Amino acid sequence: MEKTTITRTTQVSNKSKKFRSMLKTEVTYYLPEELITSFDTEDYPTSGLGWDVDTLVANLKAHTLSFLDFKNIPIIDLDQGELGIAPEVWLDQYDHIAGVKEGFYLLFEIHCFNLNRNSDSEVAYAHLLRAINCMHAITTATLEAQYFAGQARRGDNFKATEREQRRSRMFSHYCQLRDAGKSNQESRRIAAKRLGISERTKRTYWKIDEIEAEYQACKS
Repeated sequence: MEKTTITRTTQVSNKSKKFRSMLKTEVTYYLPEELITSFDTEDYPTSGLGWDVDTLVANLKAHTLSFLDFKNIPIIDLDQGELGIAPEVWLDQYDHIAGVKEGFYLLFEIHCFNLNRNSDSEVAYAHLLRAINCMHAITTATLEAQYFAGQARRGDNFKATEREQRRSRMFSHYCQLRDAGKSNQESRRIAAKRLGISERTKRTYWKIDEIEAEYQACKS
């Protein structure tokens, strides 16, 4: 038996850039000799879990609790928080965080499913379907958080690259001015002015002793 995780790419349109999808699929492959030996599910204890209602409901609940924990919601402070039962006033303070209320609704629907499962299966599974309906909001909130975190990192990297480029150009101008006989102070000031770099920023890019030491190192 072998397990393989399938990853995919996603893109806005056929002409847009491709990105690695955050959605992954885990597939289990059985070797030919395993399939020939027996088709009895007892020989493959994990193969039936995908059809086991208790396992599926437990996974749904675990996913929701993990999401709430990721959002730093102190569900442990509530006596019946894992059942999705929370005072409306308490829940309102987290209304600004996408997916949190849906997470509690989902937990409560699972609780109702368990209460009615043995007495009225139709009502029970209606609650379960309502719970699954809440997953859309939770999944969207999770993907949004990852997307915006990625955008922030991308922006930080862009700013860092731009800073290094401007810093490098400033040093190049500084070297030209020093070669022309300008003093270190004057060379730094003029180099920054040529690139439109403010007085405050130029000192952040290059301290006078640092830029001069770099210049002398290049000359030697």
